[in-house]
This record gives sequence, C-alpha cells and structure tokens, in this order.
Amino acid sequence: MTKRNFDKAVILNLNKQLIIAGFIVLSSSFLSFNSFAQAGIYSESDIEFQDLFIQAQLEKQKGNYDKEIKILKQIIKRDKSCHAGYYELSQAYVKTDDLVSAEKNAKKAIQFDDNNIWYKILLADIYEASTQYKQAIPLLKKLRVTDELNFDYVDRIVNNYMQLGDHKNAILTLQEIENKKGITPIVSLRMFEIYDSIGNVEKAELTLEKLAERFPKKIQILSRQAHYLMSLEKNEKAVSIHKKILELDPSNEFATLSLNRLQSRSESSSELADLSKIIRNENISLDNKIKELMPHLSRMSSDGEDNKMLQAISKDLIELYPNEAKSYAVRGDVLFYSSDYVNAEKAYSRAIELDDRKYSLWDQWMINLWELESYNKLEEVSLEAIDYFPNQVNPLIFNSIALTKNNGKEEAKEMLAEASFISGDNIKYKDQIIVVSCWININLIPTQEIKNEIIKVQEDRLTTAIHFELLGDIYHHLSDVSKSKSNWQKAIEYGGSKNRLNKKIGV
Repeated sequence: MTKRNFDKAVILNLNKQLIIAGFIVLSSSFLSFNSFAQAGIYSESDIEFQDLFIQAQLEKQKGNYDKEIKILKQIIKRDKSCHAGYYELSQAYVKTDDLVSAEKNAKKAIQFDDNNIWYKILLADIYEASTQYKQAIPLLKKLRVTDELNFDYVDRIVNNYMQLGDHKNAILTLQEIENKKGITPIVSLRMFEIYDSIGNVEKAELTLEKLAERFPKKIQILSRQAHYLMSLEKNEKAVSIHKKILELDPSNEFATLSLNRLQSRSESSSELADLSKIIRNENISLDNKIKELMPHLSRMSSDGEDNKMLQAISKDLIELYPNEAKSYAVRGDVLFYSSDYVNAEKAYSRAIELDDRKYSLWDQWMINLWELESYNKLEEVSLEAIDYFPNQVNPLIFNSIALTKNNGKEEAKEMLAEASFISGDNIKYKDQIIVVSCWININLIPTQEIKNEIIKVQEDRLTTAIHFELLGDIYHHLSDVSKSKSNWQKAIEYGGSKNRLNKKIGV
C-alpha cells in the first residue's frame, strides 16, 4: 500500500470510528438499561437492536433515506415506544418531502417524550413547511416558555402570524417582549418592518424615532431612520439625522452622500454640480464616487450637453487619485464617449500601466484603438492581451480584425478560429464571431454564402460600436442600404467615430 493510500485508509477508518461512536451514544436513547439483570451484559437481541440503529445512521450519512426509513421502521416494530426512532424517522421523511408522514412520526416522538424540545422544534418546522401556521404558533409559544430569552421563537411566532395575515397579533407579540425588556433594536426593527409592510407610515416612523431616542449614538439605527425619512421625502428631518451621524462619524460616506444630495435639492443645483462636490469630498471613497458617476456615463453621447462637465469631473478624479487605474479608466470612458479618442487612448494606456491585470481595461483600450484607426497598435495590444489573458475571447477577435486591416487575412482567420474554439457554445460570442468572419471573407466567398451566415446574427446581442460598424459594412457589400445605414447609426450610438461613420452613411 502506498503512503498516500495508507493515509487515506487511516482517515476513513478514523471517520468511521467517530461516526459509530456517535451512533452508539445516540443509541442509548433506544435502550432501557434498567431492564438488564447486570450492568454491561447485553442480549443478542439488544446488540441486533443497536446494530440496526447504526445501519440506519450510516444510510442517513450516505443520503440513502429510503433505506434508512426501512431500517427505522424495523427498530420501531421492535419497540413501539422508541421516541428517538420516531424522531429519526420523521427527519428522514422530511428529507424525502413526505411531510404528512414526517408530522405523524414527530407527534409520536413527542407522545413518548414530551420534554424533548428538539422533537417539538422538528414538529414546528414541519408545520411551517406544510403551511400549517395556526398549528405552529401554539407549539412555538410552548417552546418559548422554556427559553424566554430565545428571540428565535418570538420571530417565528411573528412570522407565522404574518403568514396568516394577522398583523395585529404579530405586533402584540413583539409589544409583549418590549414591555418586559424595554426598547431593543431587534424587536423595534421587526415592528418597523411590519408597520412598513402594511403601509402604516405613522407607526413605522414613530417606531424608528423611539428606537433612535433610546440609542442616540447607534449609527446603524440613525442611518435606517434617515433612509426611511428620505423615502417619505421628509428631507428636513432626514438632513437633521444625517448631521447627527456626521457628528458621531465625520467620515461616514452614507451620510455625506445623502446630505450632499438633500442640500443640493434644496438649493436647486444641477445633478452634475452635486456630483462635482461629491468627487471633491475626501470623506467619500473612490469606489462610491465612481458609483455615483456611472449613471451619467451610461447616458453619454458624443455631442451631449453634459460632456464638458463630465470631462472636468473626470479630470478632478485623476488629480485626486493620480495612482489609481480606476480614475484613468473613468477618464478614458468620458473621453471615448465624447469622441476624443486620442486623449482616451492616453488615459486607457495609463490605466493599464497602473493595473495590467484588470481585463475590462484592455477591452475598452482595444475598442478605442479601432476608433482611432490605429490598426498596428491594435494588433500589438491585442497580442499582449492574449498573453495576459489566454482564455479571453475578445483579444483574439480584435487581433483578427487588426490583422485583416493590416493585410494578414490568413492569420486573421486562424485567430478567429481560435476565438471560436475558446468560446465554445457561449452565446455571448457567437454573433460577434459570425460578423467578423463574414467581414474578413467579404471578398473571398460567394455573396449568397455571406447572406446565409449573416441572417443568423441576432443584433440585440451585439454590444460594441465595432461590431455594428462591421455589420453595416457587410450589408453595404450586400447592397442592403437600409440595414447598412441603420447599423452604422447604431455604431455611432455606441461611441463609434461620428466623422468616419457619417461619411459611410452619406451625411
């Protein structure tokens, strides 16, 4: 036996011994030792009984619940008062989704041992799983009597009342706890959630207000209160709460961002002016600043009214974070969608210098190089990206496009074949590869063959200007003026060079 196999055998043997040891301890629930004439003396029947029990547990560990059930039934047949047997049988039925049999056996277990809380917890679980909420409530109330400090029972009682649509008793249950223990976050927040869910705004607001008064220095509670007030558009109150938060924690980002927005609304300033203040605020992280910027970037167009303001904001971002790739990436995106591809290339290049392991940066850089018509650089950068990210498909596609422009069509076909191989059945790349393949072969294969391929493309799965432009070129070759122009126009909408594409459209 090799050392590796020996070690494996030892581990398996130890695990088996531990499992069996656990089963033997549990098996004491099945045996009535008082019936033995002498301690330590077991009859053959007793040993068989224990053995059945261990077999059942082994089947349970293996997930063979049907076999486990058969063995447990044999155990109960031998001892009809074996409460642990009924409990195990109930659990096995739960595993097989037979909740009727599970309930029956859980009740049997309780019948023979009414003091075991685990039997009652199991029955409560079964009641809830089978939507018997009315039956679950009294059982959970009995369990709560045995452990009043356990909020889990209270929460489950409340949930069952809520499932029945009985909001009144759900609230009364929580108020009973509050009357005994005073105001606590766990109870008050649960009450707030219920009031909020049933649209009782006044009670929901009051509950949070009382909680905040009880815990005036708990930022999490104050934040919850402020957020709710903002949702009700009670902005003056929300501003007051945010100021309290900032007194406790001057660097709190949630309060800083929210206060900035609320105060800006009252001053009737523009969204981008507000954003400029956020960018310059040192108490807000770069990630949160970018998060605030993203909705504006997604709405950018080459001649948008806000472009100059966004360019200024992205410049501020670089000044504040000169060594962060993210700030240059944002700057690059702003310039790209402003059609300033020359300066966008500089920003993307710097972003890659700072973080060459983030693939999305390479992707945008390559797209920008296409718009610059810098095909030699695109070939060079895409090859570098292939080295860094050998399992990424796009660098291979971009490289094949660059090679085609640089009169290397045969090599371009090889690269595209590699892209197709790596992408496999990934639907994300299927249409891109068809478009690029037809474009590479536009003058090499019969027109009908191109038509047969291009009709397979689902245009709603294309997401970059480059692929819409190539698709427009293909339809132009096929003399479909309408489709060629519509795809070139889409390329412009996705950030493509307006000058180049408008020439193709004939504008």
